[in-house]
Amino acid sequence: MTIPPPPLPGSQCPFPVRRTDPLGASDRMLWLCVWATILGLIGSGSALRGVLVILAGAAPGWYQPTLAAVGLLGVGLTVAAFAVVRRDRLPWLLLGLATVPLLVNVGLTVTAL
Repeated sequence: MTIPPPPLPGSQCPFPVRRTDPLGASDRMLWLCVWATILGLIGSGSALRGVLVILAGAAPGWYQPTLAAVGLLGVGLTVAAFAVVRRDRLPWLLLGLATVPLLVNVGLTVTAL
């Protein structure tokens, strides 16, 4: 395990950061990208079907805001996973949490329409 460089003079690091690799691991980034791509493709399919049904006027009133809110939550969690890519387990946890809203959106799209 490598030790991260000391903080710059005059700055303080209030929380210790445990990093797996100071330069970022290529394999780790590859699998994070694969997982995020799968989430994006499935989410795009669900969103496309939802938008088409909304434009057709066949969606219930609660569906559009729910689809948007849950979708934005999933995207935010995915972005957060890439923001903390150098952490040990946190990116995987965030992508796992991002999968939950995606499954909720797919479930709502299939059952509500």
